[in-house]
Amino acid sequence: MRIALFGHFMYELAVGLRENPDNDVQLFLDSATLPTGLRDEPLLNDAAFAKVAPWVTHREILRPADAEITEHLAGFDVAIVTDLGPIFAASAATEFVFVPSGWDLTHAPFPFRSRSTRRRGRSDLLEVVVAARLRRGIRAATSIWASAFLPVRLAVERLGCSLGGCLPQAIDTELFSPVVAPLSVNARSGPG
Repeated sequence: MRIALFGHFMYELAVGLRENPDNDVQLFLDSATLPTGLRDEPLLNDAAFAKVAPWVTHREILRPADAEITEHLAGFDVAIVTDLGPIFAASAATEFVFVPSGWDLTHAPFPFRSRSTRRRGRSDLLEVVVAARLRRGIRAATSIWASAFLPVRLAVERLGCSLGGCLPQAIDTELFSPVVAPLSVNARSGPG
């Protein structure tokens, strides 16, 4: 199966899906928003696995059907996207799942509700365009994978969608378990 993943929150999932030899996995990361913590990952140098480029620009948002990332996503059987990925996946006409990172579901689709959390001015117009494109993209998703956290549920309801499941984060329970110190028993049973 050919699987495309878009967004830096998809790195670990892409690495895991790649472990199955039946999967042809490609990760697309926007170079403008690439987190510092991912920049040194050796797998990002593997051109067969990761494509890091300026995928999301004003031009691409205004004309997602003509965007290069849309053309790439169209060549896959399925896409798993986050951030602004639904804008391009919907235009690619590829089956896709939306895994929100937070702001891309609770903030960006609702520019009037979220205007107090950003600078005001000319960027407000772009925010309205992004919101319209993102709402359309999210509604076109085959499924939305997110926890049923109240702000997520409210945003999904406002969009007229439903949650399709949850993609839990893998946690190494040995590494992140509390250190249990042995109880010390005081030999003296009473004062003095």
